[in-house]
Amino acid sequence: MNPVKVAVVLPAYEAAATVSDVLNALPREFFQYIILVDDHSRDQTFEIASKDKSVLAYRNEKNLGYGGNIKKCLCIALELGADIIVEIHPDGEYGVGSIGRAIEEVKHGAGLVLGNRFALDGGPLKNGMFFWKYPVIKVLNWACNRALGTRLGDLHQGFRVYSSALLRNIDFIHNSNEYLFSFQIIVQAVFHQFPVREVPQSCRYKGKKRGARLGAAALYSISVFGVIIRFWLAKLRLRLHGWQGNI
Repeated sequence: MNPVKVAVVLPAYEAAATVSDVLNALPREFFQYIILVDDHSRDQTFEIASKDKSVLAYRNEKNLGYGGNIKKCLCIALELGADIIVEIHPDGEYGVGSIGRAIEEVKHGAGLVLGNRFALDGGPLKNGMFFWKYPVIKVLNWACNRALGTRLGDLHQGFRVYSSALLRNIDFIHNSNEYLFSFQIIVQAVFHQFPVREVPQSCRYKGKKRGARLGAAALYSISVFGVIIRFWLAKLRLRLHGWQGNI
């Protein structure tokens, strides 16, 4: 059997102050490829990442948004032949300690592995998250689990590990170019019956990372329910007509 190839992708935007620390903290023994795509930052993110010769650094000619940028990251990793793709953000919001365990979950059959910020003592509140964001996430998690038939503890965060089998069997390219992408791909995994698992995930919030603006959070929440409606419509079409399309 060929050895499993693992890539870590870092969708970057204006992370000049933190990117070096995140790259230095990566457990490099797990990875064949380290890929960073800078989303047309106005700071020195790309230049700093490019100094590390073990990093495959790219820079978008225009800002694509989080969803657009992670699509590019994933496509590059797939083109390189990666079997497992770890996504971690170079802003330092998520720790790297769960990477090894998450990779093992994929090796043992998971299509997608999510980090769970609530599974560790302290959780996001004690690590700097705005207090109003906590109940919003909890209610949104409960509603999404009910709608999807899942029992996941943290559906709306940014640490995840993908199997190439999942990515090659869903239409992630047509997902949103904004942060909604991160929820859409969970729904796609559930719809196509890929196992979705979790690992405890450390986090740290400070400055702008403490929480999205209230208006942005409200718009995201409304969009999440739009994705759920599409999920149920696709399930209905599958039941009535044997529809095998994508969502």
